[in-house]
Amino acid sequence: MHGELEWNGVRLAGLWPRDQLLLAQKAGATMFGPVVNVNTGKSCAWNIARAVAIVKPCMAVATIPVHMNARHGRRRRADVRPPTADAVCRAAKACVDILRLDGL
Repeated sequence: MHGELEWNGVRLAGLWPRDQLLLAQKAGATMFGPVVNVNTGKSCAWNIARAVAIVKPCMAVATIPVHMNARHGRRRRADVRPPTADAVCRAAKACVDILRLDGL
């Protein structure tokens, strides 16, 4: 069903965050929150670099506040350690400094 959702003739499934933002702005949204899934097999630094690279094109066209969601995910496996608080804080600071996000 998700692949069949459309808005103004544009299929919503598979859109990159920049295209989602443009549609959200057209629809009258007052805030946009792109979500970037993480690869738990990669490091926190790798994941945040990927998230920044994916969300950066949004910032060039955003006319509404952007609040990114790029957490390292909920851990259900006992053999995978969550990222340290230091790594999470540095990641958030990188997002704000590089992307000029309005919030996380």
